[in-house]
Amino acid sequence: MRTNKHRGFTLIEILVAVFIVGIISVVMLRGLESAITTKNHLERNAIRLQNLEFALTLLNSDIQNIVDQPIIGRDAAEMVPVFLHPDNSQLLEFTRGGVANPLSAPRTTLLRVGYSWEGGKLIRTTWSTLNRTSDTQIYTRVLLTGVTRLQWRFLSGTTNFAANNWTEVWPNASMYGDMPLPRAVEVTLKIDSWGEVTRIFVVNAQNPSRQFGEPWL
Repeated sequence: MRTNKHRGFTLIEILVAVFIVGIISVVMLRGLESAITTKNHLERNAIRLQNLEFALTLLNSDIQNIVDQPIIGRDAAEMVPVFLHPDNSQLLEFTRGGVANPLSAPRTTLLRVGYSWEGGKLIRTTWSTLNRTSDTQIYTRVLLTGVTRLQWRFLSGTTNFAANNWTEVWPNASMYGDMPLPRAVEVTLKIDSWGEVTRIFVVNAQNPSRQFGEPWL
């Protein structure tokens, strides 16, 4: 009688093999999910970092080009060149020069700019005209999200830069009658999951230049 030497797998062996394959599949799936989660997290952080760098670069450009040019508000009252609004939005508003005019249009190269903190966002605001009327258009742009605190400090133009003489109010009550521009502006941003970021921007304080067709205020 011939004996069959080719024996098949038993049910227990098949179940064990299926169980092992299942464990390996679960481990691989979790590893894949972890890799995808890490990739998405890194991409989000990279985008946030790019937004932070852009915001700080824009802040640097705006503050460096601050000029000693007041404006007229909608209530017909004069507003000083640099003004920190006394509210929780930390709205810092100022006049800057050096705005590009590549087509040499009959307009000023001055611009009124504001930075504020609202709903966890750092927002940049610009106005279509220096002197504000009911027709003045307001443009806003969200630069950063996840901002939990915004704080400004100002260094007086008459103060030695190395001295620790900063103020959180601008203009200071003692400055009325003579409104010097700050020599430098410090911004502190507290960003969710990142902590505090502090930068100091030096004000060049160049004199504003008049362009044809734009009267002085």
